[in-house]
Amino acid sequence: MSVPMQWKSGGTGLCASVLVLACAVGAATAADEPAAPDEKTATTQPVTTRPAAPAKPTAPPPPAADKPKMPDLGAIEFVTTESGLKFHDLIVGKGEEATHDAFVEFRFQGWLADGTYWQGSPETGSPFRLPVSYTHFKGWAEGVCGMKEGGRRLMVCPPDLAFGDRDVRGAPANSTIVMDVELVRVVLKMTPTRPEDEVETPSGLKYVDIKVGEGESPEPDGQVTVHHTGWLEDGTFFRSSIPRKAPETFPLGRAVPGWAEGVRSMKIGGKRKLIIPPELGYKDRPQPGVPPNSTLIYEVELLGVAAAPAARPGSPGPRPRGVRRGARKPPERRWEGMPELP
Repeated sequence: MSVPMQWKSGGTGLCASVLVLACAVGAATAADEPAAPDEKTATTQPVTTRPAAPAKPTAPPPPAADKPKMPDLGAIEFVTTESGLKFHDLIVGKGEEATHDAFVEFRFQGWLADGTYWQGSPETGSPFRLPVSYTHFKGWAEGVCGMKEGGRRLMVCPPDLAFGDRDVRGAPANSTIVMDVELVRVVLKMTPTRPEDEVETPSGLKYVDIKVGEGESPEPDGQVTVHHTGWLEDGTFFRSSIPRKAPETFPLGRAVPGWAEGVRSMKIGGKRKLIIPPELGYKDRPQPGVPPNSTLIYEVELLGVAAAPAARPGSPGPRPRGVRRGARKPPERRWEGMPELP
């Protein structure tokens, strides 16, 4: 996707720079010019001026790359879903299947219904990355569900499954969006477990051990290093350390009660699914991607433990859970790739 170049805002600076450069060259030329020869001096020799070098021919600009053309939709047999989405599998993949709770890597090309090229991704380089539960583009989310790695799917998304009455760069309001989507990789998705395997604690927390660790357990208020992913009860993704390949370290004393309780009894190397009711989670406090009174589902892999850092003399100590030092707007969710899609 091209980024418009801001010629207008930089034009004044460019002209000023050229003018300064011209004045400087003129002054230098006047200072370096030899003095006029003295007619009375016999040894004065005439000054020889070198001919100007011929100007180099200007190379023609490279031709603009052809934009991909939309397939002939009339020649394709589509499947139409209850929502109105139409799709056709150009290539059926053979790898991991994308589900609503998955986080995926993909490439795509997109057009408007009249064949006008909208936007897309390069065939090489890093693919885009998004959770399938990306609710701003319902047609894309619905169409990716059921695809398998290596597959390509052509989707026709009517306005109510695309951007509705909003103007999006390159797509006027009430546009039908046609997309050719290639599923590159399923980065992660929720591990399926059975309700009968869940352990419920007196507090109301439920958990299932996906893998039992063999190392140390954390101290009651020690620090832990983890990979963790969070979903809502309906499988909507809201955070993960895995796509960034960046484990997180923080003290258990600052985690929500259900998360802290579930991790305290884990051992290093273990992986556990936590089902945290609202009263052990964020309660009625909204968080980025998390509505009030939400049940949270986390998968946590315990990578390391450490003692809690000693408080410095005069330090007020850790802030109690739920107490804020000042009103602050929750950070906005930012997914990798497709920044133009609102």
